[in-house]
Amino acid sequence: YLEAEKPNIEKQKEEEDKIQQSYIIKRDTIQGRLKKLETEEKKLKDEIKQLNDDIGLVRTKKNDAKVKVDLARGKIDSLTQPSINAMLNFADDPPPVFKYVTDLLCSMMNQPQSYGRKLFKNENFISNILETIQPESMEKTTLERAFNVTKRDRFDSRDSDKISPALTAFYEWANSIFSYSYVNYELRMAEEVLDNKTSAFKQFMSNVNTEKESIRQVSDSLEKEFEEFQMSIDQLKLKDDKISSLEEKLKSFDQLLEGIDFLEKPWSDNSKNIKENEFKLISEVLTYSALLSYSGLIASPSDKEEFFKSIQKVFETNKFTTFEQPRFFNTSLAIDYEGNDEIFMNSQNPIYYFTDHNMRFIEAVLRTPLIIDPDSI
Repeated sequence: YLEAEKPNIEKQKEEEDKIQQSYIIKRDTIQGRLKKLETEEKKLKDEIKQLNDDIGLVRTKKNDAKVKVDLARGKIDSLTQPSINAMLNFADDPPPVFKYVTDLLCSMMNQPQSYGRKLFKNENFISNILETIQPESMEKTTLERAFNVTKRDRFDSRDSDKISPALTAFYEWANSIFSYSYVNYELRMAEEVLDNKTSAFKQFMSNVNTEKESIRQVSDSLEKEFEEFQMSIDQLKLKDDKISSLEEKLKSFDQLLEGIDFLEKPWSDNSKNIKENEFKLISEVLTYSALLSYSGLIASPSDKEEFFKSIQKVFETNKFTTFEQPRFFNTSLAIDYEGNDEIFMNSQNPIYYFTDHNMRFIEAVLRTPLIIDPDSI
C-alpha cells in the first residue's frame, strides 16, 4: 500500500502546489485590477471635485464682476445729454484714453478699430453699444482682441476724468464688461470641461460596474474552485497522515523484530536453564512429597516449621540438584548417615526416625510419585 500510494501522493502534492500558485496569481491579478479601478475612480472623482471647486470660485468672480458691470451701467444710464455732448467733442481727435475706450468697445462689438470714429457719430450709439455687446456669449476670438487692447495701454479713471466724466462712465463700463465677459468665458469653458468629465466619469463607472460584475463572477468561480481544491488538500493530508502513521508503525515493527532477534539467544539460553530448573524443581517436589507421604499430616505449626527448616538444611548440605540419581534418598535419609545425625538421631520428633522399611518406601515413591497418607490420617 505504501509503495503504491506514496508516489501518487507526491505527484498529487506537486499538482496541488501548481494549482495553489495559479490561484494566488489569479487572485492577485483580480485584486490588482480592482485596486487599479478604485484608483482611477478616485482620481476622476477628485478631478470632478476640483473642477466643481474651481467653478465655484469662478462663479464668485463672475458675481463680483456683474456687480461692477451693473454699477458702471448705472453711471451710463445717469448721464445727461450735456455731459455726453462734452465727451463727443473729443471723438474726431481722441486723446489716448478716449481711443482706448473706443478700441475696446469696437473689439467687443466685433468691429475693426477704425470703426471707432463712426461709433459716436450715431445718435443712438449708447443703445447700439449695449445691444451689440453680449458678455454672456462672447467668443474666444473676440475676447482675445479685447484682451490685446487692455494689455496695450494702461489707464485708470483719473485719466478719463481729465477728459470728461461721461468718458469715465464708458471707461469703467467697457473695462467691467470685458472682465465680466472674460470670467464668464472661463466659467463656460470650466463647465464644459466639467460636463465632459462628468460624462466620461459616468461612462467609466458604467464600464467599471460591468467589469466588476465580470470580475465578481470570475472571483466566485475561482473561490469555488479553491474550496474544492482545499477539500482535496484536506483529503491528501489525511492520506499523508495515514501513510506517516503506517510508516511509524512499520518502523516500530522493524525495531520490535530487531529486538526479538537480539533477545533470541538470551531466550534460548534461558529456555535451557528453565529445563534444568524444571528437573530440579520436580526433584524437590518429589522429595517433599515423599517425606510428607511418610510422615503424614503435621498438625502443629511449630512441627511444620521445624520440618521444613530441616528439609532445607538437608538440601543445602547435600547440594541435591536432580532426581535422576536420587543420592538424597540413598544417603541423606539413611539412618546411619553421620552427616544427618543431628537432624535424625538427636531429634525428639518421632517423624525423623527412619528404618530400612521407611527407606524402601520412599524409593518406591520415586518410581511412582504420589502424595499419599500411608497412615490414613
